[in-house]
Amino acid sequence: MANQPLSRLTYASTANFDTNSGSGNIDLEIGRILRACKINNPKQGIGGVLHYGYGYFFQGIEGPRDAVNRLYERITADDRHRDLQVLSTHDTETRFFPDWSMKYVPLEKDVEALLKRHGMRKFNPYRFDDAIIDELIRTLVEGRAPLNEPDQNYGRGGSLLKRIFGRR
Repeated sequence: MANQPLSRLTYASTANFDTNSGSGNIDLEIGRILRACKINNPKQGIGGVLHYGYGYFFQGIEGPRDAVNRLYERITADDRHRDLQVLSTHDTETRFFPDWSMKYVPLEKDVEALLKRHGMRKFNPYRFDDAIIDELIRTLVEGRAPLNEPDQNYGRGGSLLKRIFGRR
């Protein structure tokens, strides 16, 4: 696992469940997802971020390439969502989320501001181009996760700018 290149995969999907969005709490199903990530992802060296809005998931997972691919195969079989679409996948030298088995970042105001800058009214990751995906990832890297704390140490790999832009 240590000799494999790191890979990052982002995808979008549509939830198959109703949420209690707006209540200020993490939805029960999202809580279950995060709990499973906290238990299972560290065993595979996987970390990442999850954002949920307007019935859509946007998730980035990173780790050893084979582990990321196996996880995505399991994710596609999960009946809590449908219409999975890979938005981007590539090898990388640095992790964006070195401290998280799965960071959950609601950031409604920050995401809404990003969408407004791109002329979009509603969060719909299926409509995102590469520029919006990159900007959203940067927003999630910088965003606070108010309902959970970092739970891993995959190695920080340097400054935030280095993690975002891969500069040494």
